[in-house]
Amino acid sequence: MLPMLVGTSTAMTMAFAFAIFGKKRRDEEPPAPDEVLRANAARGHGTVPNADLVNGVVRATTIPGPIDIEAGMPRWRRPSLLEARKADPARTVAANHRQSFDGALGNDGRERRTIRYAVVRLLDAPDELRSAEIGQLDQGDEVQLIERSGSYWLVLCPDGRQGWLHKMTLGDVVSDAPAYVREVDDDVLSAFLAARARTA
Repeated sequence: MLPMLVGTSTAMTMAFAFAIFGKKRRDEEPPAPDEVLRANAARGHGTVPNADLVNGVVRATTIPGPIDIEAGMPRWRRPSLLEARKADPARTVAANHRQSFDGALGNDGRERRTIRYAVVRLLDAPDELRSAEIGQLDQGDEVQLIERSGSYWLVLCPDGRQGWLHKMTLGDVVSDAPAYVREVDDDVLSAFLAARARTA
């Protein structure tokens, strides 16, 4: 056991010695004398770090450009991308371009709803992943509900297009009733009629 321990420690000592003192052999040139090293150290106090000396002229390394602040942000939070989306004409639709059934297709008694969000995809099938986009609707556009399949509705647009929308994209109900009739809440009206029937 003792000879193995002595042999291992000797081998480790020699390996460290070659690693530390073997720099001269690896560089293929002897180190400069102490006077030269001392003069170089004193002269290097006012020089540019990481610079090269070419024909007696110090040539500094190139300074990297400014760091991109948005590089570490997710794409959907980058200010430049948000500004580009706001400037996109497909995403900015004027209020007078809203699709409405006024003067378009007649109302056949089906429920009509407004679109709740901006840039809603109109799909050719009731599936977000396997369907193709056939158009886009904007916030405030009207649609007519035709058929329900799970969480999707087949809708009719005022321009005649039919497609599928997720139910979360549908907003308020559009009614042709006069404004004073729309203000009456159905729950309040039913409660009033129930109370009146009990007293009669």
